[in-house]
Amino acid sequence: MTSNASNTAAYPIMLNLAGKACVVVGGGRVAARKVKGLLEAGASVTVISPELVPSLASLAEQNRIDWQPSEFRADLLETIQPFLVFAATDSAQVNQRVATEARKRGALVNVVDGTADSDFSNVSIVRRSPITIGISTNGASPALSAYLKQRVEALIGDEYVILAEWLSELRPELQHFVHNQADRSHLYQAIIESDI
Repeated sequence: MTSNASNTAAYPIMLNLAGKACVVVGGGRVAARKVKGLLEAGASVTVISPELVPSLASLAEQNRIDWQPSEFRADLLETIQPFLVFAATDSAQVNQRVATEARKRGALVNVVDGTADSDFSNVSIVRRSPITIGISTNGASPALSAYLKQRVEALIGDEYVILAEWLSELRPELQHFVHNQADRSHLYQAIIESDI
């Protein structure tokens, strides 16, 4: 189940992780970034690592994450049955073992050091709730992703958040009164392109 073949385009997707079990193996700064994003998505996060950076230790003390203070062991995945697993240690061998064991249990895997194929990759996110925009170069250049993220952030202001909220409120009424999907699409397009 590898998806990062060089001649294959990635399939973009937004996952609903609310309440889903996710595991991060590793307790350093990279692991902390992964945990932050998972918590923002509402995931139930377990971190497996003998030690934690202060930010992760604080989350463990607040009971926002479950901390398994040990080296990686396959039986820990068996107990948790995670949906997603992040191999974020500083050891390529451990990361490869994590990926192998996670896949045996049907989990999707992200290996942060790139030594093994990942089933998915993270994207740079521009979040203006309810709008979320993901940017990826499919691993070609994280620096370019960061640059593009800054450009998009400058373009998407609060006015788009307000418009998205208005359209959300309008949607049930339009579905009730305008039964034809093509007509609704034309009306939405007219609203978006107007001076509103």
